[in-house]
Amino acid sequence: MRKKNASKKKKRKLDALIGGVSKSEGTETGSEGNDNQSGDKGQLDGNPYAPSYFGGQGTGSGGVGYGLNGRGKASFKRLKQDCNESGMVIVKIIVNQSGNVISADPGQRGTTNTAQCLLEPAKKIAMSHKWPSDPKAPSRQVGFVSVNFKLSQ
Repeated sequence: MRKKNASKKKKRKLDALIGGVSKSEGTETGSEGNDNQSGDKGQLDGNPYAPSYFGGQGTGSGGVGYGLNGRGKASFKRLKQDCNESGMVIVKIIVNQSGNVISADPGQRGTTNTAQCLLEPAKKIAMSHKWPSDPKAPSRQVGFVSVNFKLSQ
């Protein structure tokens, strides 16, 4: 009986030390990610330690990165900018079950240069993406494409 009482005392002390976890209400008030909805983001079967909510990371030194989990690799056209500008443009895309991009909106959060001469080719690159078809995918799957423009030397 003494061990049980000692254990209860330890639990009460620990609970007081860390702020009363046993009496937590558990309400959602904050949000993560790039929307205004409260609660956690990401996929249920995703890695909780992943650096992004949207899938694979970009290539880093020029090129395109994208995030449509479960779709495999996409094919796309490469385009150059027609100006002396460089930077990363993040494009929000909507993809149908056939793997075609049906909507592209460049200049999303994370974009480092919003020059029009980068936004237009970024949108064209995003619209050229084609993923493998997936009949089990949502009819409209949202993802992001990051296009890294470098100055040609």
